[in-house]
Amino acid sequence: MIPLCLQQIARRQRHFAQVFRRMLEDVPPAAALSDRERRTLNLIVAGRSNREIAEILGISAKTVDRHRTNLMQKLDMHSVAQLIAYALREGLIAPSPDL
Repeated sequence: MIPLCLQQIARRQRHFAQVFRRMLEDVPPAAALSDRERRTLNLIVAGRSNREIAEILGISAKTVDRHRTNLMQKLDMHSVAQLIAYALREGLIAPSPDL
């Protein structure tokens, strides 16, 4: 018997590993984010470095690092994976069709 996850992948459907589904369930309720925090979050989720984010937003890399730290504290997150799970759960980013 073929596992369900492989069947989904073969049908070009999305499959999230159990560990990520648990992360989505464990994320605290949505906190109010400023426009700058949302934009920073989206760039983090897109895999941009602090330097790249700084260039895009026209701020210093040190300021980006502070935004990242504030976001993680505000949302009680401890990793980028948790930030991604939060952003997906709250609809702040559209999941990639490649997921």
